[in-house]
Amino acid sequence: MAIVELEDLRETRIAKEVLVDTENDEERATAWYYYLDGKVTFPFLATLDGDDDVEVISLAVEEDCLDEMKMEVRHSDSFGEEPFTALVMELEPLDADDETTEAMEDWQYWWERGNRLNEPETNQVDDFPEDEDDLEDVDVDADFSGDE
Repeated sequence: MAIVELEDLRETRIAKEVLVDTENDEERATAWYYYLDGKVTFPFLATLDGDDDVEVISLAVEEDCLDEMKMEVRHSDSFGEEPFTALVMELEPLDADDETTEAMEDWQYWWERGNRLNEPETNQVDDFPEDEDDLEDVDVDADFSGDE
């Protein structure tokens, strides 16, 4: 992962405008959702993954943005196509206004700095084999005292 340099102005904006008074991942996800909702003007054109031009038409529903911010898009050359969901991380605004671009770049910066929302925790108990046949032979009478 590339190291993204700290930007004091952006860090201050994120702290004071987005994440102020948030205490957990759910609150941070909600804060980011409503920050983007209040700053982004739809529709606008963007590049998806640096390849396809898409029309960004709205934020995804809030429940879909609990782990990462997402937007509804459709290919710009397909009139009437059903929208699909794209990660904000995959979008580069082409003709968006300055406030839209700044808000999206704020999210992308925050994510690229290694911040995450609601990452699933690994449960080591779930990784333990359920079937006794899957267990390796273990010498339960082993002497770990160092005496031979």
